[in-house]
Amino acid sequence: MFLLIMVGYSFMLVYGCMGMAMLCFFTRRFNEQKSKVNESKIILKTLKRQKFKDGEFGDGITPDNECIICMGPYDANDIVTSLGCNKTHFYHTPCIEEWIKKGNN
Repeated sequence: MFLLIMVGYSFMLVYGCMGMAMLCFFTRRFNEQKSKVNESKIILKTLKRQKFKDGEFGDGITPDNECIICMGPYDANDIVTSLGCNKTHFYHTPCIEEWIKKGNN
């Protein structure tokens, strides 16, 4: 009888430790995702948006000028966004904002 009680307590201790480890893991993961959302909001506030104008961006509207995210060409009145790391790369504003919100930055 004593042996059964000891085995039962041992299993309860193991399952309790596993439950605590899982709780810590999911809490940490939730906090990391929350942090990414806050970082995304900060990045989105600092983006420079401007109207795409023919001739102002190198060769203007050509088949080579396309958003690398959606692979769509720029139109004359599109709002484009450049990133702080490289001012010569432009993206459709909705494309880059979605990219950043997903945490792909």
